[in-house]
Amino acid sequence: MILNILLFILGIILLVKGSDFFVKHSSIIAKKIGVSEFIIGLTLVAIGTSLPELVASIVASAKNQSGIILGNVVGSNIANICLIGGIIAIFAVTKTKQEIKKRDVMIMIFATTIFYFFMFDRVINFIEGGVFLLLYLAYLVFLLDTNKGIEDKRSFKSFIIFFLKFKYINSLKEKIKTNSNSKNRIQRRNLFGNLVSVIIGGIVIYFGAKLLIDQTIFFGDFFGISKTLIGLSVIALGTSLPELSVSLSAAKKGLSGIAIGNIIGSNVSNIFLVIGASSIINNILVDNLTFFYSGPFMIFISLVFWFLMRTGYELRKKEGIILLILYIIFLVSLVFIK
Repeated sequence: MILNILLFILGIILLVKGSDFFVKHSSIIAKKIGVSEFIIGLTLVAIGTSLPELVASIVASAKNQSGIILGNVVGSNIANICLIGGIIAIFAVTKTKQEIKKRDVMIMIFATTIFYFFMFDRVINFIEGGVFLLLYLAYLVFLLDTNKGIEDKRSFKSFIIFFLKFKYINSLKEKIKTNSNSKNRIQRRNLFGNLVSVIIGGIVIYFGAKLLIDQTIFFGDFFGISKTLIGLSVIALGTSLPELSVSLSAAKKGLSGIAIGNIIGSNVSNIFLVIGASSIINNILVDNLTFFYSGPFMIFISLVFWFLMRTGYELRKKEGIILLILYIIFLVSLVFIK
């Protein structure tokens, strides 16, 4: 049993550290071979802090462990808002821009709501996963596109129009075409070393995710408890460490926009990217715990987050305490759920 606990902890450490290593050296390679900042942001940087959730969920999907996937994503999203949002609000007044609440928080609530809507038939299939991946692509292009002709980028409505009219497809094509015609000199110095580092990072991520999922299955079977329950608590906390590190560091430096943006962006990525990719591999079966409790709680806490930001578009210490109390209530309530 002690060995299994150590392997579980080792899995989380390898997953988080391997993800950091992978993203860092992948970005260096991309810049050296002339990939544009747009494409780097669209792929590597944007999914960086969600990589642990992504890889762990993909491995779980390959093993048909739907409960782990749902617990990981839903638990991480709740932890991002309550735990991370609460901590950074206590350390510093976390002020952000008006459009964050009117656009990004609304997109997060939209993602959370449509995620729950897809649960109603108690399965998330590959078609719904495909919709999530398209939404994720549209979201990233929408945020990164600097085209002056785009609708007002400060509103949620403009994102929906951007998605429904498939404007992100043309925008992405233009960026790729511009990048391919670039005359920038390719810097190949030390490329081999970075490539080896990326491979090492990928291997570490894989074995970390495998250890984490295998030990989760072991503990679930040993104690006779739901895999979803483990995902909602321990796995969610472990895979949320990158978000906590980035947001706390940003808040201490007075970069509250980055701190809040990281929370919101990670939650959107967890649903659109992680659930989307996982359901493409295998259908995700929705259990009672997710459908009747943790799923609705995720929607509730997203709305609370939106409500708390209504005054001056900021989170203050007392609001951070509220979020932390709600997270403690959520964790304690899981103990009494059979």
